[in-house]
Amino acid sequence: MTTHRSIGSAVSFTLLRHIFNVLGGLLITVILTRQLGVESYGWYTLAILLPTMMATVLNLGLAPATIYLVGSKTFLPRDAFSSNLRAATMLSVFGVVLSAFIVHFFHSSWFPGVPAKSLYLAIVGVPTALFLSLNHAVVHAKREFAWLNRVSLAPTLVNLGVVPVFIILLDWGVMGAIGAYVLGQAIGAVLPVKRLLSDKKSASFQEARLQFRNQALSYGLRAHPSTILNIFNYRLDMILLGAMAGSIEVGIYAVAVLIAERLRMLSAAVSTVLLPTIASMADKEDERRALTCSAARITGLLTVAGALGVGVLSQYLIVPIFGDAYRQSATALVLLLPGIVLHTWGAVFGNDLAARGKPELNAWIAALNLSINVAANLLLIPDYGILGASIATSLSYSAFAIASAIAYLHVTKQSKDALIRLNRFDKHALDVTLKAVGRKP
Repeated sequence: MTTHRSIGSAVSFTLLRHIFNVLGGLLITVILTRQLGVESYGWYTLAILLPTMMATVLNLGLAPATIYLVGSKTFLPRDAFSSNLRAATMLSVFGVVLSAFIVHFFHSSWFPGVPAKSLYLAIVGVPTALFLSLNHAVVHAKREFAWLNRVSLAPTLVNLGVVPVFIILLDWGVMGAIGAYVLGQAIGAVLPVKRLLSDKKSASFQEARLQFRNQALSYGLRAHPSTILNIFNYRLDMILLGAMAGSIEVGIYAVAVLIAERLRMLSAAVSTVLLPTIASMADKEDERRALTCSAARITGLLTVAGALGVGVLSQYLIVPIFGDAYRQSATALVLLLPGIVLHTWGAVFGNDLAARGKPELNAWIAALNLSINVAANLLLIPDYGILGASIATSLSYSAFAIASAIAYLHVTKQSKDALIRLNRFDKHALDVTLKAVGRKP
């Protein structure tokens, strides 16, 4: 029962952190949409895609590798942190140069309508995003979830304080919005450093650091194709929509995506705790299976409830909150919800596979997902615009969930009944989740 309590407590506090990030993120979005206008908000959305995608592509899978290798106690956190620090520095230099090259030569075709100076400022976010990802991965792997939750709140807190100043008081527009985003990422990256430096080193520190680098690259490069494909799956719709319909359509669609993706906070909270926990339970296969299936069921159930509430409320609240220009966001949001619900369920199985040292399966699933995403978007956006992008995304997310569940059952040698058969984790998991949202079970 101790395992139940520790996992439940970690999920509860991680869920609370995600809820705060959701509320803070929505408030920031309201300020940006109201102050910038639809087109400028579309520019901002496309501009921050550059550092986000560049950092994801360049991290070489070191973040999930760190969680796996440190979470399974193969290496000490201090050894991983030191190795990642060097890797992030070298990758950042390369990322900045490559991003500047892309902006200089492909600005008009890849980011139509977006001011070049906004993209150049966004490039500063490449190193901050890399360091944030790798530093937080070490804290995550240590399973210090209370500390992880605190440092993960930093970007949102910084933006809540800085965005009103940059956008409203100083009237810096899109440049101010991008500057606030980069500053929040930078502070979030720096916060864990002092604590990580205080961790104990290995007796043979240099050798351990070298071994970690080699094993992290071995695992990371197997996991990395999945990560790259997934970031394109998550954001390709906006890139294609921008190229085929323009920045205004992106701005309207981005509001729907932002709200819909907040429903993934439950699976994110569960997966944050699940990945290092599963990695540390290699000798308890029955418990690993039971924990993952229970987590998927509870996550799916609560996400369905959340989606129903969001779908109804969006019809009445989006226009009053974001403005009449975003009226079509409500319809786009409803179309996104079925895919989001299934995706949150499937993501639990994907994290289980990664924690078992089989990230390459997630890569194959992500490749299938991306092919469906591209085909559906190219087919639907020209005729249906924002609504076509929503339908395409929902279809690809649904395919991801089904494929992830099938792969999980194959690896764990379970029948499909395991996905619906209740076990001892279910009641406790539901209890702690309900407590996390402030209700008495």
